[in-house]
Amino acid sequence: MKKQQDVPLYDSYWVIPGKVLAGEYPPQSMKKCRAMLRCLLENSITFFMNFTEKGEKRLKSYETLLHEEADALRVSVEHHRIPIQDFKTAEPEKIRQIINLIDSALAKGHKVYIHCFAGVGRTGMIAGCYLVQHGLSSGEALSRLDHLKQGTGYERETIPHTLKQRRVVQNWSATI
Repeated sequence: MKKQQDVPLYDSYWVIPGKVLAGEYPPQSMKKCRAMLRCLLENSITFFMNFTEKGEKRLKSYETLLHEEADALRVSVEHHRIPIQDFKTAEPEKIRQIINLIDSALAKGHKVYIHCFAGVGRTGMIAGCYLVQHGLSSGEALSRLDHLKQGTGYERETIPHTLKQRRVVQNWSATI
């Protein structure tokens, strides 16, 4: 399959085209991290949702660099960390909180970048629930995620990554 058009980063995919982008944690190299953040900011992505836990995999925080790059471009940016343990699921209340935060950011005119470490498990679970929340069946949401990952470095991966994460999407309902 061919990669979707107008994706600012190689290992990313539009959950909602032009509005909600899913991908991986910024690189640990300061130069590469700045380049990635600048690319996202230059593509009008101004709201970042990070699902990693503090100190996970010894990842360096990118929040200071994000604000520096945003200041250099004279744009306002928001960063929110709502941790979900790697390879695990989240409680429905936490997923609802994340979906509401994404919707609120979109209503304020932001474009949103959601990510965990690789953009596959936790991010895929949230993306799938978001799609179900906004009208797709769980089967359609999972099928769409399978399609969206094509052309990325994760096209051979299952999104969401674990069976439990996929079950969260399968059981998600707009009424939860």
